[in-house]
Amino acid sequence: QDIDKDVDYAAYAAVSTVHMQHIQQWNDTTAKLQQIGEELQRNPAALTIESSVDDGGNEHDAVIFNQLYRSFSACCKLMDEQAKRINNIASSSHILEVLSNHQQLENQITTNASLTASTANEQQQLNHDYDVAKQKRV
Repeated sequence: QDIDKDVDYAAYAAVSTVHMQHIQQWNDTTAKLQQIGEELQRNPAALTIESSVDDGGNEHDAVIFNQLYRSFSACCKLMDEQAKRINNIASSSHILEVLSNHQQLENQITTNASLTASTANEQQQLNHDYDVAKQKRV
């Protein structure tokens, strides 16, 4: 018997691919956030600006302020992307998809277990028949 005849491996592969893409996007965004944090750690002056351009600060302060603002803006954008991913995971459609796939896998496991048990019983019967035939010849 072919235990895999009703299994739609393409569907499982597609779901797995989508999940792996989400994980990779998460990891990429996290790496970008870490890179921004490391850049700010290398230039701590960007975090301690006492004057701004409007207060008559010098040009160096303006450059640092612009760098800090760009970093802050990039971090906010990346964190929004991460929040959207988290919200998508908790959506009802995603949960239903996961539960459906889980149920299909449980059904396949049950089918495979019953086929394995019947195959084991057939094997035991064949071994018993062989032993009986062997005893008759002796």
